[in-house]
Amino acid sequence: MSNVDKILNVARSWINCKESNGSHKQIIDVYNSYTPLPRNYRVKYTDSWCMTFISACFIKAGLATLCPLECSCGNAITKAKEMSIWQENDDITPNVGDLIMYDWDKKDGWPEHVGIVEAVSGNQITVIEGNKSDAVARRTIAVGNASIRGYIHPKYDEATTVIPPSQPTVPSNNNDGFTTGTYTITASDLIVRSAPAGSAVGHGGLSTDGKAHDKDGDGALDKGTRITVSQISVSGNDIWGKCPSGWVCLKKGNSVYAVKDGSSSASTGSSSSSSSTSNSKTLGTYEVTASDLSVRTGPGTNYRRKTYSELTADAKNHDYDKDGCINQGTRVTVKEWSGNWARIPSGWVSGDYLKKV
Repeated sequence: MSNVDKILNVARSWINCKESNGSHKQIIDVYNSYTPLPRNYRVKYTDSWCMTFISACFIKAGLATLCPLECSCGNAITKAKEMSIWQENDDITPNVGDLIMYDWDKKDGWPEHVGIVEAVSGNQITVIEGNKSDAVARRTIAVGNASIRGYIHPKYDEATTVIPPSQPTVPSNNNDGFTTGTYTITASDLIVRSAPAGSAVGHGGLSTDGKAHDKDGDGALDKGTRITVSQISVSGNDIWGKCPSGWVCLKKGNSVYAVKDGSSSASTGSSSSSSSTSNSKTLGTYEVTASDLSVRTGPGTNYRRKTYSELTADAKNHDYDKDGCINQGTRVTVKEWSGNWARIPSGWVSGDYLKKV
């Protein structure tokens, strides 16, 4: 089987995975299980996930080195340029297996969406895309369509299939002062893995107590959760602790993600980089920092996402692909806060992706 077929088979196996029933979470989990995690950012189930889908296809097929692994379309293009596999041309006829980048508005040069070319017939391109109307689905588009920005051309013939192994667990006496005992999580969200630097266990793999401390159901323990660490291990430069739910990273480099009870002091860190600065919970004008920001009917992921038709007239002008999500760079007026959720004229959005202006 060719490497192109391996990638497409993975993509096809995920068709109809969708947010509405949570089946898209398996795709996010594949991406988040990869080590090292690109930019050390763990994708949330509520994030836009079109580029995450593409990256997960390559990871699952064992061809991760061929693709600029990313959760951001714009950053993927930057990496593709570094790999000399980017072509800034919307008029060419692509090859099967190429990654097609879309720029819906053609204003700021920032790509809003991505898919993988499944077939080309005449001037018609069939594409498999993640997060197309909140699901994995196909799109047919004409060669040279104005929405196409360009293509990433993975060098399929230059790769051998290698499933990246997890970093080995190395028991060590160099634990930097970390010992077994009770710890309090200081990271905003601390992912639980099956082994040090291993795959994420997901919400279903947590212990009963762990699930109670994973409010957003993403398989990561919430800040302030107390855990009992029964074993310490060193993997590379990271220090890991085994708790009832699995393995968590206690320290990565100079960042500390959990503090042992009774310790005098420790520098705190974050388990994932945030896409926005603190919003200070003030009302007023904010800028959207996510590539696509979902609008919901209420303040939380338990409320359904709104559709394009439910947005205000102004918001519709900033939803180029008409998927009910507001584009990056859009300015919105926050009228109310509920926890970390902000109410704007169109509905409720996550404050994690807003920057005060």
